[in-house]
Amino acid sequence: MRVFGRYLLFQAVGWALGALVLSALVYWDVIALWLAGSLLALLLAKDLILFPYVRKAYEPSASHGGESLLGAVAQVEQPLDPEGWVRLGAERWRARLIGDENKLEIGEYVRVCDIEDLVLLVERAEPLESGGSLGLERPLGAGEGKA
Repeated sequence: MRVFGRYLLFQAVGWALGALVLSALVYWDVIALWLAGSLLALLLAKDLILFPYVRKAYEPSASHGGESLLGAVAQVEQPLDPEGWVRLGAERWRARLIGDENKLEIGEYVRVCDIEDLVLLVERAEPLESGGSLGLERPLGAGEGKA
């Protein structure tokens, strides 16, 4: 199913409830029929106008849960010797070094390689471009310079 179709199906319940409430208000002479029709049209228009802004929330994603963290770059908050804490986006995670490194200091960057229970298994990563935030961004590769 396409994204727009999925969005319309989610909105259809709200439209049906809105139409039901407006129909009841017209039946009991609380509002005029033209006003109920206008309000229902506004409800529909609102959802159609908002679709481009909320589209991403309705797109199916390939990764769920911990899978979405794989490859993410985090910054060391407490020295990894070989276990410590890292900052990944707005979250603080327990992390354990894997590979040849046995200690990383505060401020260094790591890349998430795997997840074991609630512990990120990480390795050293190259520094991010200046101004970049931590999260799912990719670090500068070898030979790439700053613009």
